[in-house]
Amino acid sequence: MPGGGRFGDLEAELDGISGEVLTETLRDLARDGRVPRHVSAEVLVNREAYDAR
Repeated sequence: MPGGGRFGDLEAELDGISGEVLTETLRDLARDGRVPRHVSAEVLVNREAYDAR
């Protein structure tokens, strides 16, 4: 996943690491300026949940 991606995508690529440990590690790296962190207020909508067909 060159260039980054969403947390869930990254978590799926990494076997053997819990979401909690991944979160802590990414926050530490961002705090130290080693990786950029972008927080979006955007809410993703599950299209299937709102499909009226």
